[in-house]
Amino acid sequence: MHDLRTVVRGCQHGIPGRDYIQDMASSTVSEARQGSPEIHPDLLDLASRVHTEFDGRLDPLAVDECLTRVAAQFDDATVRAFVPLLVRRYVRDELHERLRSA
Repeated sequence: MHDLRTVVRGCQHGIPGRDYIQDMASSTVSEARQGSPEIHPDLLDLASRVHTEFDGRLDPLAVDECLTRVAAQFDDATVRAFVPLLVRRYVRDELHERLRSA
């Protein structure tokens, strides 16, 4: 498992406008949580893509929470081939719904 905050920070290099979000998220996350969310290695790229898509419109902590909660539903999956697709679908559906209701 990998620390989700480290993954997000590592994937933000070279993306214009992300430095501000990275600094804001890194200070906020460490103060807001006791432990850091962990994510399965096969979901690292997905986490980066979801943050790229939603961090500008939703609180990055809310995106982390959604990713962590949805991914946890598949922690015991023995066949993980479709887990990234399912997590992506459920996370995007939920985050789009939050945007519509805001």
